[in-house]
Amino acid sequence: MTRNVVERTKGVANKGPSAPRFIVGRRVKAAFFWCVCGLFALLAGYQTHKRLQANRLRARAHMRPLVRSAEAPLVTARQWPGEGQVALAPQEGKWALVHFWATWCAVCRAEMPSLRHLQTRLGNQLTVLAVAVDADTSSMEEFFADSRPSMRILLDPKRQASDRYGVRRFPESFLVSPQGRIRVRFSGPRDWSSALAAGYLQDVMRQ
Repeated sequence: MTRNVVERTKGVANKGPSAPRFIVGRRVKAAFFWCVCGLFALLAGYQTHKRLQANRLRARAHMRPLVRSAEAPLVTARQWPGEGQVALAPQEGKWALVHFWATWCAVCRAEMPSLRHLQTRLGNQLTVLAVAVDADTSSMEEFFADSRPSMRILLDPKRQASDRYGVRRFPESFLVSPQGRIRVRFSGPRDWSSALAAGYLQDVMRQ
């Protein structure tokens, strides 16, 4: 009988340390689990960063901007239709895309629908000012005979505004900040309706 009591006592004594070991084991497993979760989160964040960076590079390659920050010239152009003068500056605190073009320029004519799309898409952030250097208004009447433009059309027949901006070829566009600084210059036509164009402009406007 004494032997049985001793053996039971030993059995109880042997079971004692197992509970702390069990608790420690659970804590180790939990710590390992959260470490793995943290590593996956870091990896996902890194991949997202690289994807955004790649998208920016693709957008930049697509848009081919000339980034030369400078003060925008204080000039005006005549609105069309109408007779009033409009400043080529940000409108109501928005960004402005000052776009110089002409109806006799074939690539300018082809580019115009994408500018309409851009104004519709980013109209709450950006105002498109399409400045035509045509010598008379009859060409404008003919070009817009079927539909009126969604963006503002301005006239610069003597090329005073385009000369102040240093335009030497058409089309050329300038992204002007609400503070009146030229942030980006685009020489030649662009597909303004593309997601890459909208993404690039929004990225610049957030900076």
